[in-house]
Amino acid sequence: MKKKLNLGTQVRAAEFSPQSIDKDNRTVDLVWSTGARVLRRDWDGDPYYEELSMDPAHIRMSRLNSGAPLLGVHNQWSLGDVLGVVDNARIENGSGIAKVRFSKRSEVDSVMQDVADGILRNVSVGYRTLKVEKYREANSDIPVYRAIDWEPYEISLVPVGADAGAGTRAASEQSYPCEIVERAEGAIKGNLMPENDTRTAIPAATTEVTPAVPTVAVEAARKEGVESERKRVNEIGLAVRTAKLPEAFAAGLVEKGVSIDAARALIIEEWSKQVPPPGVGVRVEAGSQDESATRNLSIESAILHRFDPKKFKAEHNARSYVNLSFLEIARELLEAKGEKTRGYSKMELAGRAITTSDLPGIVANVANKSLRDAYESAPQTFRPFTREAELPDFKPVSRTQLGDAPQLEPVGEDGEIKRGSISDGVESYKLGTFAKILPITRQTIINDDMGAITRIPMLFGRAAADLESDLLYALFSANGGLGQTLMVDSTAVFNAAKHKNLAATGAVISVAAIGAGRAAMRQQKNLQGRPINVTPKFLLVPTAIETLADQFVTTAMLANQPSATNPFAGRLQVLSEPRLDAVSATAWYLMAEYGQIDICEIAYLQGQKGVFFETRQGFDVEGLEFKARLDIGVKFIDYRGVYKNPGA
Repeated sequence: MKKKLNLGTQVRAAEFSPQSIDKDNRTVDLVWSTGARVLRRDWDGDPYYEELSMDPAHIRMSRLNSGAPLLGVHNQWSLGDVLGVVDNARIENGSGIAKVRFSKRSEVDSVMQDVADGILRNVSVGYRTLKVEKYREANSDIPVYRAIDWEPYEISLVPVGADAGAGTRAASEQSYPCEIVERAEGAIKGNLMPENDTRTAIPAATTEVTPAVPTVAVEAARKEGVESERKRVNEIGLAVRTAKLPEAFAAGLVEKGVSIDAARALIIEEWSKQVPPPGVGVRVEAGSQDESATRNLSIESAILHRFDPKKFKAEHNARSYVNLSFLEIARELLEAKGEKTRGYSKMELAGRAITTSDLPGIVANVANKSLRDAYESAPQTFRPFTREAELPDFKPVSRTQLGDAPQLEPVGEDGEIKRGSISDGVESYKLGTFAKILPITRQTIINDDMGAITRIPMLFGRAAADLESDLLYALFSANGGLGQTLMVDSTAVFNAAKHKNLAATGAVISVAAIGAGRAAMRQQKNLQGRPINVTPKFLLVPTAIETLADQFVTTAMLANQPSATNPFAGRLQVLSEPRLDAVSATAWYLMAEYGQIDICEIAYLQGQKGVFFETRQGFDVEGLEFKARLDIGVKFIDYRGVYKNPGA
């Protein structure tokens, strides 16, 4: 089977020949590659040598000879960064030679002059690698990757020469699959192979490119890449909305992979093309950006304070806006930007505020804070025994039950350590998406309906938190809610014969009944037959027997039995859940902490824990649209951390 490796854009140092400059034709020759070996490092930090075969049969020259650009510092997102073009490129005596021609734009004249004067003399070539030959030299632990199918596609002027040891560029850039072939011993084609070759092919046992289990470094790099991409998308979206440009413009920048800095330049360029509507003036004043930000924060604080004065204080200069209506706030924001609103009808004022002022951003922030506050304040009784996780995508994920690793064995005199394996017992589940859209129309602003951006999002936040509880406790019901009550062994979570976590006879909460449950939990064994000694920490009950449970865990002496003490007094914490009443009004459960053993797991999409809130200009309504979304998955991971008694 062919091995594959994902590589991103690579860069290498190159050099001008200043004496070859032709000022009349605005051309200069340069050497863009000699194929020399450079030391690089992979994602794990392990070193390897990279060689570029200069055999013309191994180099794809079509892009370089089809008007490839001469760029400034590899920036390919702005037309202004194209300094010229590659007129022709060729392989000559084992080196890559090219003639580049500078643009006649006036701003490029100074660049060409610096090249002629020898001030700018550093060049870097960008290329991608599609196939490498892997081998290792004798007496060397560092493998060599020799590119035998690669494609140069741009040449850049750079202030500092490219680091020969540099690796691939940022993880957010496009990557390409690279085929790896193992070279057998013997000569190879190309100008880099000496006749007295001492290099040997890497043994098959050591030719793995990517380890079967991602290392900490790879996982950290992947997570960093995800966070970096999320930050890029969010900042581009914010900048586009601030400039009052269409959302489609932001989507285009995101799709093209434009960096944050390059996106800001393009946004400013696009914004400058916009013609101000009639009646809109331009006002420039020192510190206007800070003043605008402070004003927006004050209005947000005022709206939240009106909604709930006890929870949200009137901060900044909020008291100046607390008693203003929605329309008065809209007028204030428009006039702060220099727009004359005198003579506007209510509908015109609301429409202009939604499309051209800071009102959409303010409304979105207020709604988001209201929603998040309600979501985080909602009571959830499952948290103490449920493990929380984040998943990178919507693909099924597998969870191996804890405590099933192989037992450690003594090492003999020969020093041999035996290999082990994880026992079967893998539970699988995946994320699902729940969402709702809330419109904010011009009528909402005219009617001064503050509740539309405070109370309704608050209810959405509470609904999202309640949905999490609904999904989790559906796992305790007979029908399984999401159909997940069956474990990987095709047995229900609670089963007396196979799982030994269900009392054969129901009983009320008592020392004897709880003692039997504790003993059953502590006697649970892993799949290899070893005790795992799980201890109950929580007494989970429906509300119908909550008082009885509270009385039991706080009573040191049993009623009418002066000599009988309650060994569980103060040792169990009561969790009362009304959703369990619909399952059974008498059943009660003993639960371990999730730190002891994974019982249930609740997972969110990576970077979007809990309810996620976003806004956009309305398509179906004249106004704004808010969307609350919850990407979530729940699953029983291990039945051995829970015990059920049907109750009397």
